[in-house]
Amino acid sequence: MQTVQTPQGMITPRSGLPSNNTELDDELLALVSAARPRSATMAAAPTAAPAPMPEPAPVPQLAPEAAAVPKSRNQIFTAYLEFERELSRMSDDQAHLQKLLFGEDWSTIVDRPSTQGIYRVAEQAITNLIQIAQHRFAPAGVVLDISKHEVLEATGMTRWSEEYHRPSRRGERSEVDSAPPVDLDKLWNYLEATYGGDAGIQRAHRQNANFIIKELRLDGESEMKRTASSVSCFRRIYASKKDYGRDIGRYDFGHSSRDWLVQLFKGLACAFEWTEMDQLSIELAPVRHGICNYDFTFKPRDRHSFTGLDIVFFKEQMEFKWSHAAAEKLMLYLGTFGQS
Repeated sequence: MQTVQTPQGMITPRSGLPSNNTELDDELLALVSAARPRSATMAAAPTAAPAPMPEPAPVPQLAPEAAAVPKSRNQIFTAYLEFERELSRMSDDQAHLQKLLFGEDWSTIVDRPSTQGIYRVAEQAITNLIQIAQHRFAPAGVVLDISKHEVLEATGMTRWSEEYHRPSRRGERSEVDSAPPVDLDKLWNYLEATYGGDAGIQRAHRQNANFIIKELRLDGESEMKRTASSVSCFRRIYASKKDYGRDIGRYDFGHSSRDWLVQLFKGLACAFEWTEMDQLSIELAPVRHGICNYDFTFKPRDRHSFTGLDIVFFKEQMEFKWSHAAAEKLMLYLGTFGQS
């Protein structure tokens, strides 16, 4: 223990503290040295390993059922007949359960689900396949017109409906238990062979060209108006004057005119795409302007302008006023694909 001189000259004991830095360093080193064996001992001491977690029970993996890949389009009939039978069984089970609960005199409160019937399924399947071909084998923006009668005649199935109903009329079978004599595979093979590749595209262009000629009366029935800056053709329209609403005093085509308007503008857009007048083709698409809308109205001499085309509305006709460049391109398309 060291002594410290106080101001009064008294000697006061001071315990435990070193008198200089050297002694302080020595004491700190001693503390570290004393602590090392304990730390080393702790580090060397084996640490109790945690109890292993039990492995979770494996979840049984159910092998996915391999979906049966249909090998024929005609399997739609087999699958549909089974679907109808399954619905009937389920409805019968429901009715039986209710009678067990309430007695035999109980009137079932579950309606038997109605279905289209296999005959209507066959009709719709034929229509759907033809519609798929009409869109798949046509150029973009134009629907290829395919005659259902011609397809059935070419595949020998024009009388399939009579053949299907004849046995049921004689009481020889029930319609629910028999598929109709329709070969969807044969029908699609014919559509693919007849309209696939370039054949459907060429036929669609011919149909489109003849439609434009008819609608714009370019077959010589209507007089063409030629000036130094334009070539005009005319299309007769039937519009009625609105006597009420916000469009009072304006003229309205009516809903019945929208179909031919949409088809005409789609056809013109397709024609100018073929002739590589892309800007005019894009502008004529029905979604790009309001002329094909159901709520479209106009006043006489209203004008709608496109690149190379002005359309002027009158009470009883539309004037298509083409630039000379656009008129030449249109005539090129109609001359290539139009047929008398």
